[in-house]
This record gives sequence, structure tokens and C-alpha cells, in this order.
Amino acid sequence: MLRHIFHTTFLIVCFCVGVAAQTPQLSCPKTSIETPKGMIGPKQPGTFKANVVGQQGDGKLIFIWAATVGEVKGEYGSPTMLLQTGKKDGGRNVTVFVRVEGLPEGCPDTAYEIVSTVAMIEGDPVDEISTKNLYDVRARMDNFFISVSSNAPYTGLINLYFSTKESRLARLARINNRVL
Repeated sequence: MLRHIFHTTFLIVCFCVGVAAQTPQLSCPKTSIETPKGMIGPKQPGTFKANVVGQQGDGKLIFIWAATVGEVKGEYGSPTMLLQTGKKDGGRNVTVFVRVEGLPEGCPDTAYEIVSTVAMIEGDPVDEISTKNLYDVRARMDNFFISVSSNAPYTGLINLYFSTKESRLARLARINNRVL
């Protein structure tokens, strides 16, 4: 009798496992975002593209885009998007999100990527030097380096303008701050 109960229980367990093994597993498509190569420049839009791999059937997919920084541009529902960043967005990381509507129920429908933006160099000069006094130039350069180093987000840029009449040696001497 015990052998009969064990045998029946074993057959029921095998039958249940067999039925469970025959139930089709839900195969979810994988969603990813293709980002621009390199960093996004200020006022230069970056193009992003959503890729859905393994989608079964002819279901219409709708792509909804969002970003933590900048302005999302493009046609609603499109798999591609342009991200326009501004002057204030430079030097920051941007997280770009896409949500895909139309995927099988229970499948992950979002993806995200993080990209960096290039800081924009300000065009307004802090100081313009046109003096020939060596000590005045050195004092102004010291002030420039102190300002840049004491303000962490600041970036410094030095433009040197040369006359077409200056020789190569005269230009090198000015660069090395030996002779003005």
C-alpha cells in the first residue's frame, strides 16, 4: 500500500513538472539606447536611438523620451530623439530615459543611458592686457591664476595676439613672458 501511494505521488509530481515544463516561457525583448559617440557639445544636439531586440509580432511600439538636462526634441513616439543642451548644462552628466509602449505585458519597458556634456568656454574676458610693463603683466597673470584656482568650476583661457611684423623669436619671448 505504501508503495502504491509513493508511486502515485511520484507520477503526480512528474506530471506537474512535465506540464510546467511545457508552459511557454515569456520571452521579453531587450530595450537599449544608442548614444552619440563622445560627449555632447553645448548648443549641438545629440542624437539618441532606441533599439528593441527580440520583439515578436507586428505590434506598434511607441517611444517616450525624457532627460535630466536639456530639451528633448523630435516626433512623439519616434525611436530617435535629439537632445539639445544649453550653456548652463555644460560639464554635467545627462541621464536619458526611454519608455517603450507596446511590449508584451510583464516585460521591462524602460532603458536609460548616461552621457557627459562639454563645458562651454565663456567668451567674456576678465582682463585685457595691452601694457608693455613687465611687472604689470605679471601681476595681472597672478590675479588671473588666483581667480581660476580659487573658484573650482571656473576655467581659464589665455589668448595671445601677435603682430604679423613680429619675428618667431619675439613671439616666443612674449609667450615666455621675458620681453613684451
